[in-house]
Amino acid sequence: MRLNQRPLAGNNIVYAGWNRTTTPATSVAGLHHAAGDVMKISLAPNSITYYSADNSFWHVDFSVGTTQRGSSGSALFDQNHLVIGQLSGDRSLDTRPYCVKHDGDYGRFDLSWTGGGTPQTRLSDWLTNDPSVTQVPTVVNPNIDGPDQVCSQTAYFQANTSLVWSASPANLFTTTAGYGSQFTTAGAAGQAGVGVITGKLPGACEANVTKTVRVGTEPSGYFYGGGVSSGQNLQTVQFVTGGQISMFLNESANFTFSSSPAIQLSSYSGRSTSFYLPAGQGVQINVSAPGSPCALATGFVFAPRSVYYYRAAPNPVSDELLVTAADPDQPAGTPARLTNPAADSAAFETTLYDNYGRPVKTQRSERGQAMLDVRDLPNGLYHLRTGHGKDIVTEHIRVAH
Repeated sequence: MRLNQRPLAGNNIVYAGWNRTTTPATSVAGLHHAAGDVMKISLAPNSITYYSADNSFWHVDFSVGTTQRGSSGSALFDQNHLVIGQLSGDRSLDTRPYCVKHDGDYGRFDLSWTGGGTPQTRLSDWLTNDPSVTQVPTVVNPNIDGPDQVCSQTAYFQANTSLVWSASPANLFTTTAGYGSQFTTAGAAGQAGVGVITGKLPGACEANVTKTVRVGTEPSGYFYGGGVSSGQNLQTVQFVTGGQISMFLNESANFTFSSSPAIQLSSYSGRSTSFYLPAGQGVQINVSAPGSPCALATGFVFAPRSVYYYRAAPNPVSDELLVTAADPDQPAGTPARLTNPAADSAAFETTLYDNYGRPVKTQRSERGQAMLDVRDLPNGLYHLRTGHGKDIVTEHIRVAH
């Protein structure tokens, strides 16, 4: 049987291992649906023997159970619980009642491996692409359990079987590889972003299972309102038109909410809150969960849509960071378009701060643009403050050379 798609993780499906040895097993078990009935198990604690003129079958004398019509094609498992044959029938044509006779003859798995010499008649084309593999262990369909957020504390990821582990991108994690049923890692100092934990099932037919995690102490979520009709992921800065705004956090923690400047919030704790923002007014909603494993905390700015806003790219950056006054309605990923042709009359200043709050780069704009050269800065997470007067926005910038 060949599946059209991989079964979903966590459903406890087990893939039977196999062995194409030519050595008779010391004990065996047969699993079959005799006469189409519920599954039966037949046991033979003694070694099996070759059978037929060309020794192309394993002959089994069961001490417990037997086989009968409907059992044909069922698997024979050796003492290591690996498939070594498939039931062909009773080659001796024994006519005694099934409750009296207790034997069966199984086609040898090692001979079926090469079969008739074509992909349609042999197993080798379907079970491995490595001709040196002679056996594969029984494995469970892999599944990963673990946290959705990884920070400086050790995070534990547990699998239901042994896996080859990896964590990417490598700069986000302290440990990026491992083997076994458990994998431990932590967020690298000063790093934040989205990473992937991958577990690879070793064997002839490799299977991967992945888990996407957030790295760092920033929570995630979404909001709507303020000119946004459907849920939009929360960013460091949201540009809104004002009105009723609702925000929701994804992480399972009891958050505390506050605002700056202070405005009325519908809730000051939990995972969601809402508020009314007058047109033209901005606010920063501060969220924190000091009791959570990662001590989650950040601030989400809801800034008024105005003549322009500030776009910083690329992020992450390795050499030069371009900050531009741009149209807030312009789609992301397109070249920045100045809204105000006389951008010099609305000059801004942009400053990059390190994790200790120290300014490391500052630049005033020229015709609506400012360039920061970060080639001499170490890798890590920085804070960018851009604007003029009271119109200041902040954004996290990651430097990665």
